Amino acid sequence: MRAPPFRPGALQPFVKLLAGFATTPTSTVTTASTYGANADTTRTLIIYQDYGWKTWRPLFGIGAGVNTQAFSGIQVVLDVRETFIAQSIVMGPTTTQNQEPPHRSVIKGIPAVRVGLELVLKREHGKRY
Repeated sequence: MRAPPFRPGALQPFVKLLAGFATTPTSTVTTASTYGANADTTRTLIIYQDYGWKTWRPLFGIGAGVNTQAFSGIQVVLDVRETFIAQSIVMGPTTTQNQEPPHRSVIKGIPAVRVGLELVLKREHGKRY
């Protein structure tokens, strides 16, 4: 049997680097207005259109935190992270409706704080879980 790297209750600091893809279901450039009194008369007016929209966007992030064993098999986690994703922003108006406005991509940061409980599964030879 191996000794745990930290004694129970000790704080274990960590750093995370994140990379992946995010899906954004609608364009941040396309602007539409829906009007009408009921379902029979509802109309949608496209104000700005984004003809080059891509659903998949790359994302990158960095985070740091600490965890500690609260009970046998349960640990408490506190981490702070910043996730960066590319988003399109409109730079100005168009002369008529339903045109693609001038826009560009910018990197936006999304901060997050997480406090949670995690279940830690232990591997033991000959046992399934």
